Amino acid sequence: MKFGTKIVFLSTLSAIFMAMSAFATAAEIVEKKDYTAQVEGTWLQKSIYENKDHAHMYPLREVCEILGYEVVWEPATKNITVTGDNVTAECKSGQSTVLVDKDMLFDLRAEIENKNGVTYVPSLFFTEIFPITMTNQPNEVVLVQKQNNQITATITDATMNTISVTTEEGNYTFDTTNADKSKCNGLTIGSNVTVFYEGNLYDGTNVIALEQ
Repeated sequence: MKFGTKIVFLSTLSAIFMAMSAFATAAEIVEKKDYTAQVEGTWLQKSIYENKDHAHMYPLREVCEILGYEVVWEPATKNITVTGDNVTAECKSGQSTVLVDKDMLFDLRAEIENKNGVTYVPSLFFTEIFPITMTNQPNEVVLVQKQNNQITATITDATMNTISVTTEEGNYTFDTTNADKSKCNGLTIGSNVTVFYEGNLYDGTNVIALEQ
């Protein structure tokens, strides 16, 4: 009887330990579950994950297509070239560096990875090389958006779809085709205007809104 009681006791302990182990494993999965993201209002179909270097990894082509960036993969060299917002970045799976505009080498501090034929890049690829912001939201959601920049300048010329301005930094001509002009007051030459633009500042940059 004592021997049988011992077996029952050991079996009970074993069941308890197995249950605790299963609970711990489940908790671990919950704590490390993948993130998802909205890129310019569009949900990513593929998840973001954290790799061994604790870098958050994003599906390169899917994010770039939503942002309107061009992605070119060269089968012979396996090089990947991304072009967008007046920036060109060349990279390769298995490497942690990116060649930017053919003259600057940027360290991502984590390797670019290929999972099941999909290239994933660290978040720094977007936030440090391109004019992109990433904002953490509740429930493991990240908002990925292009930066909306602004300058205040003096108008030197204006047409139906363009505006030329001068600042202390230089002279610029913007594309205003799709700009919100509801807060403008004539856009007369010599008057000041605040230009809200998308991405980097250069001639031909798209204007989001004009205010006076």
